[in-house]
Amino acid sequence: MPLAFCCVSHSVFPPIGSAYVGVRNLPLSHPLRDQSNQIVLQQEISDAGPELEVLRSGMAQRDTLIADLRHQVDRQSQVGKQELLQQRSDLNQRLETAESKTQGLLDKLHSLERQAPDDKQRSIALEAKLTDLNRLLRDREATIDRSRNS
Repeated sequence: MPLAFCCVSHSVFPPIGSAYVGVRNLPLSHPLRDQSNQIVLQQEISDAGPELEVLRSGMAQRDTLIADLRHQVDRQSQVGKQELLQQRSDLNQRLETAESKTQGLLDKLHSLERQAPDDKQRSIALEAKLTDLNRLLRDREATIDRSRNS
């Protein structure tokens, strides 16, 4: 048997016990068998029609649900972004307020630190003046006491 004939014969008529999946050893066509097969196929097609409609309806519902869920996620994402932007704005405002108060306190601290040496000098001068006034007061009291005693 020539090689070409062997290959052709195997593709049309697979060998018995072949390992081909889904290949059936069918006898040659027979008109009654063909008509019976056609009726079975038509019945399978008519049975598949409603099932196909159910599947299409289910797919349409699924697609609608997916679109709705995507819309909800987008909306929640937008709301979340707006809330984050608002929180960020509030925090920036609070930070600016805190920085402003801090700067005011620092200015006041620096002013007080500049006044401290002057206040210390004035305090020393007042203490010296008080000491002088106390000495003058004692001297005057002593003078008054001597004038009474004399």
